[in-house]
Amino acid sequence: MWFAAPGLASGSDSFIKPQDPLPSRVPLLDESALDKFSNPPASPPTGAELDREFPPNTVIPLNTKNLRYFSYFAKVQRRIDQSFYYPRAAAEDLVNGIVTLSFEIRRNGSLGKLKVIGSSGKDVLDEAAVKIVQKAAPFSTIPSRIKHDPLMVLTQLRFIPTQEAIQRQDGLNLLSIPLEGR
Repeated sequence: MWFAAPGLASGSDSFIKPQDPLPSRVPLLDESALDKFSNPPASPPTGAELDREFPPNTVIPLNTKNLRYFSYFAKVQRRIDQSFYYPRAAAEDLVNGIVTLSFEIRRNGSLGKLKVIGSSGKDVLDEAAVKIVQKAAPFSTIPSRIKHDPLMVLTQLRFIPTQEAIQRQDGLNLLSIPLEGR
């Protein structure tokens, strides 16, 4: 039986038999590795850094972890989730895709510019994504801690048919998500 003894032979693994005398010093870390641990990188972000304001005209991802935006964006996401539907034509053909959108929310919560910036490659899904965000609006008023007006947001809507989404019973399409036109 042989055991690996890392770092003994010029930085590569070598093998020793258990009856061989153990080396007096097995280098676990080289000097540069020790320096990294004795001088750790900058500390993790503090609450203040997680609460910083994004610069004006920055498109902010809807899933940001920044505390200044997090609770408001959770409300926006909830409205979009409540408006989400899977287009009937896409469900019938098992079409799937991801649509990336950018949109503006005005201070009063109304929807400003909205555009597809990353197409799914399927018009039916791209059009549905736009309709979903339009249906979700208006959003709640932007809180005073957020200085942007308008607030520019980036999000992705994923259209992925699941087994539940395509089951049929009694001639009715029983989707796990609402169908367009119901």
